[in-house]
Amino acid sequence: MDFYTVDAEDLNEFMVRKIKNTANETKNNNYFGYVTKICFKETLDIIDADGRIIGEFTAKIRESYSDLASRSLIISVHSSKMYEGNKDIEMSLITNCTIDFHTFEEKWSQLSKNQCKTLMISRSSNEKTINVNVTSNNDELLDQKRIIPIEFTEKMLTEGMNVAYMRYLAIIGYNGTIHNKAAISINGKLYKAIYVCSSEDSHQINSVCIPVYIIKRTLYRDGMPQSQNIDMTSVLSRAGYLLEHSWNMHESSRKMKIPKSLVVMDNGEMCMDSLINLRNNWERDIRFKSLYLDKVTEIKSQYNSYLKNNVLVKEMIVDYIKEVLSIKPENVLKFSIEYFENIQEK
Repeated sequence: MDFYTVDAEDLNEFMVRKIKNTANETKNNNYFGYVTKICFKETLDIIDADGRIIGEFTAKIRESYSDLASRSLIISVHSSKMYEGNKDIEMSLITNCTIDFHTFEEKWSQLSKNQCKTLMISRSSNEKTINVNVTSNNDELLDQKRIIPIEFTEKMLTEGMNVAYMRYLAIIGYNGTIHNKAAISINGKLYKAIYVCSSEDSHQINSVCIPVYIIKRTLYRDGMPQSQNIDMTSVLSRAGYLLEHSWNMHESSRKMKIPKSLVVMDNGEMCMDSLINLRNNWERDIRFKSLYLDKVTEIKSQYNSYLKNNVLVKEMIVDYIKEVLSIKPENVLKFSIEYFENIQEK
């Protein structure tokens, strides 16, 4: 893994300079080095305080070929909630941005308590302002084309761009604190953002200790009480894969974690444990489920045949039922255990 020492204030400039240097060195249509590494899809389970899976989170980044003059990324993020085997979309986000995050368009929709909010945010290459539109489920326009102060415009990282940015930080192994970023909420509120980045050589993920990269992200507003800050902690592999994510808020007991069927390899990449995956998902495979049902039917037939053709078993069951009805024990389970233990001893 390559490690770079960069001042936080110069991190964006470092990214652009590194990309331009790579562009000068290559004459083909291959991805730039870091763009290749952050372009992948990942899936995490959303779990509650009791460890039950209540939803699914997916994030995917790919390179866009629509404009070869300026490299761009398409970032899609979705989360769903699960109930009775079904899934409902809870959050959907799609972002199209240049790799330097200067020009972007993002649509972010979120459903909660029967209310749907949608944030549309964009900035063109020749504009110094950011256009913001927030609508509710009744198409009421809450905010339109706000004039974002220049201090936020140049430092803006939307939620989609944040996914790419954190992957990048993990891959280059950046350690330190980054203060010069801004963010926007689904309600269109502006926040300043702090990223505290560090590495940990041994962190337990699914009962296995591995080296990880940790990002603590705080969103805050000047003059706002610290208790209203939005604090998040993300644990990533050294290859930029999100392994765990939690919200440090009193009202949120949910967190995200990679499925148990996924294994983190030495290089930080992810792979599927076939046996665990089969054990957890065999019911979704028609072939395996058909084999299972055939086996269940076969075993039931064997049991019925055994009971039907074995006179001693029949007599034993009849004697047991007579004994239960005669004695009427308060604890039937305890009585049954003792009854059959006595038979075994005889």
